[in-house]
This record gives sequence, C-alpha cells and structure tokens, in this order.
Amino acid sequence: NHKDAISAPSTEENHQEPVLSIAQQESNSTLPALESANEKSNTQQILLVEDNKNNSRLISLMIKKLGYGVHCCYNGQQALDAISATPNAWDLIIMDMKMPVMDGCTAARRIRDLAYTKPILALSANASVQDRKDCLESGYNDFANKPIVKAKVAELISSHLKLS
Repeated sequence: NHKDAISAPSTEENHQEPVLSIAQQESNSTLPALESANEKSNTQQILLVEDNKNNSRLISLMIKKLGYGVHCCYNGQQALDAISATPNAWDLIIMDMKMPVMDGCTAARRIRDLAYTKPILALSANASVQDRKDCLESGYNDFANKPIVKAKVAELISSHLKLS
C-alpha cells in the first residue's frame, strides 16, 4: 500500500531538538514529565531515532496507530542521552543508520555499552550486505529497508517485543 510508504530522503541537517514525544511537541512539556508519564503507563514505549523530520512524523504515526507509545530523537547522540537518562523507559529502539552528530552504528555500540539489552532495529535506505553486517555487528538486532510500510513496522515491532 503506497500511502503507508515512507520515502523522503535522509538529510544531513544538524537537528538539535530535545527528545520529545508527539504529545510533548504539542504541549511543549519537558523530558522529566515524559519520564513520569512512562512510569505510569502500561503501553510499551518505542524510541524512534530518525534525522529526517518527515520520516520521523510518518513512522511515529504508524507506531502510535499500532498502539505503542513513541518518542523521537533526531540523531544518535540524542538517543544515547535518552537511554542514559532513562534506561528502563524504552522497550525497543528503532534507529536510522546515517544521521548527523552521531550515526546509528556508533550510537548502537554505545547504547549496548550502557548494558541496554532490549531490541534495537535499524531502519535505513542503505540496503547493501555490508550495511546489514555493520548494523548487526554494532548491536542492532534487525534491519529494515526504507521505504517502510505500516505492515512491516508492525511485524518488526511485534516480533521483537515478543522476544524481549
């Protein structure tokens, strides 16, 4: 189904926005408020790390429609900061490979160095055998190519959350 496909190209813009959920972007609340909301919620929480804002919005909406909580970062450093600040808040990470500030493979390695054991899924326009190998060696659990459709997002998330 083409209406659910995401195909906006990655951008090399340096995004420095704080980690925010869709609801927080609307209310301008802070990360500590997010932490307390996560502690009270029974909804599984997904950290989405995607530098392209259009992709981030579309994937976030897909994830929300599947019934999961979703929070966005725009580069690997922001993801690392979020995991460092609230390591138990995230049930799964979906992270792009190529991003400004800190790429996904570096971020995945550093997140694993923090003893984060839950799934990290790569989402990338890069589809080479070497790219897949690099992702898996750096700590990702799985790899999906862009453009991504809602059915593939649902399959990836549900299969990895059942395993964790």
